[in-house]
Amino acid sequence: MIKPWLFEFFHQPLDAQLRSDPQAVHEHFRWYIDLWTRADTRDFEGIFFSEHHFGAAYSPSPNLLLSHVAARTTRLRLGVLGSVTPYATPWHIVEEIAMLDHLTDGRLEIGVVSGIPPELAVVGITPDVAAARHAEVIDVLDAALKDPVISHHGTQWNFDDPEILPRCLQQPSPPVWTAVRSAVSAEPAGRRGWKACGGFLSAKEIAVVFDAYRRHRPTPDPPESSVTKLDDSRRLVSSLTIHEGFGRGNAVQRGGRACTRLREGHEPVSAVRTRSPHTRNAGGSRRTGPRGREPGAAVAVVRSWRRT
Repeated sequence: MIKPWLFEFFHQPLDAQLRSDPQAVHEHFRWYIDLWTRADTRDFEGIFFSEHHFGAAYSPSPNLLLSHVAARTTRLRLGVLGSVTPYATPWHIVEEIAMLDHLTDGRLEIGVVSGIPPELAVVGITPDVAAARHAEVIDVLDAALKDPVISHHGTQWNFDDPEILPRCLQQPSPPVWTAVRSAVSAEPAGRRGWKACGGFLSAKEIAVVFDAYRRHRPTPDPPESSVTKLDDSRRLVSSLTIHEGFGRGNAVQRGGRACTRLREGHEPVSAVRTRSPHTRNAGGSRRTGPRGREPGAAVAVVRSWRRT
């Protein structure tokens, strides 16, 4: 079954003057919160927020966005793809995950990533240090989702028998996601039985990554007789991009209809692009949203196999 998800970067306003105006920034937050809330009545499976620091996006603490949207929705699955582990301590990550699972009434999707090197470099975290911290955090996460009392002895953290509370509402745990960009990163995700998300790669590169992921999964793919394999141009990732137009157009509504077409098999292409008719002026120039805001965008990633 195709499951479309929204992926939200939460851009800051393009206009530097607006970014320095607290009231304009507040309106920017309210506009996006209303947009995400409307997705609850559409055909999206859920929303993934992202964590970014030091410019371009307003998502340094996406768990706050997630908990706020959870209070305004009832159906959407909600997650962060992903929480950047090198900035945090492993027990804090696990504790917040459990809190969010309760605040979302069991709709949480866990997502952890090692971070973007240019952002990490701003605070002196090298790729090697980030990789080492990430490896230990996910070891602790795996263990703590199974047992509330754990011990860990590594190069970054050492502790014995702390009780990590609360426990998640979803048992044995909420689904866990991570980002993969190579066979090296895909293999451990497959071994752990985590879900994987990839992007910014060619179809050939994605094929290599997800073949490695599938080879190492505890549960193998269903036999060929029970699935219909998409052709090579669509076998791994399809996407839906939605642009929100001037004055809060109808991007979510249009995106929901496009997702329905994908699910019902009426859409023959791997990527459907919908655009509000108001996102360009009559002369063809780009038209922005309220107070110079650029149109919002979301990406829906769907599964690579379709059951017959």
